Amino acid sequence: FDCKGYYILGNRKALCWISSYAKKAHGKMTILDGLINSCDVVFYNLGLRNGPGLLSKYSKDYGLGSRTGIDLPGELAGVVPDEEWKKKVYDDVWVKGDSINFGIGQGFLIVTPLQMANVYGTIATGKRYVPHVVLDVKSREGREIFKYKNAEIGGIPLSPENTEILRDTMRQVVKCGTGIAAEVKDMPAAGKTGTAENPGKAHAWFICFAPYSSPEVVIASFVEHGEHGDHVTAYIAREILEWYRDHAYNNKEDKAKEGSGGQLKAKIG
Repeated sequence: FDCKGYYILGNRKALCWISSYAKKAHGKMTILDGLINSCDVVFYNLGLRNGPGLLSKYSKDYGLGSRTGIDLPGELAGVVPDEEWKKKVYDDVWVKGDSINFGIGQGFLIVTPLQMANVYGTIATGKRYVPHVVLDVKSREGREIFKYKNAEIGGIPLSPENTEILRDTMRQVVKCGTGIAAEVKDMPAAGKTGTAENPGKAHAWFICFAPYSSPEVVIASFVEHGEHGDHVTAYIAREILEWYRDHAYNNKEDKAKEGSGGQLKAKIG
């Protein structure tokens, strides 16, 4: 794809962040380049090519649009739109502009930080679990009343080959792309920056898992009106990763080897 700093659809000029922020263009971009450099134009194109059917299917396959089932009250399901949803909610037809919005994770799509943390946990481990807060409940006498058991509710909807490509590209995002602020010695992370537009200043996202070769932790950092993930949320994730490396990392002697080989091991819960 050729990012000129914008994408033309009919009479609409949809900007890439690099154009509005730095008055530049990314130029020629592959899909993987687009992910590493967070190029909106790449994902405008992909949103339009895939359309609401595929975008909705894969979003739901990762658990979006549904409650995770965490043991806390008030969890919201969010929204994963498609043609039928728009007709039902707005009594209107799906248009190409809806697809390019969906392609960059905006428009009608609504997600929670917890859902996105679960998505990245799925990418990290290949499995999707019900997240939880309570490990166990005991009586005053020490009798076990409740003990949490891992509940696997899905897997990653990609082939093993494409999964490895995705993980490696997300590693490059942190190693040399828009998420470089979250690069921490001996705690290599894989993740993605994001921006959620709204009236006023945009919200900033950064989500990652670490260490890359043997994931133990997922971080979903979200700052209202933070504007850019590479300026705000990636730095928050960096501080958490540094703390985790120094106080909780279970495999310090491994020094988090960079390779993508071997079985992923993760502590869920």
